[in-house]
Amino acid sequence: MIKAYSVENVDSFRYLGVHLDSKLNWSVHIDSIVKNLNTRLYCIRKLTAFNVDKQIAAIFYNFVLGGV
Repeated sequence: MIKAYSVENVDSFRYLGVHLDSKLNWSVHIDSIVKNLNTRLYCIRKLTAFNVDKQIAAIFYNFVLGGV
């Protein structure tokens, strides 16, 4: 209870794009980043497998996948 409000206890919570867990470990946040990057890398690997020009692959990465 905080100021008469019931607060739920959770294992992890996302706040401003950062995953926080109850023990303040970074493992949940890092796992989320790795999952996101693996998705992007898969798309880039497929584009290179089809011999797509590097400039087109960069455009795809930046605009379609929302590059870093």
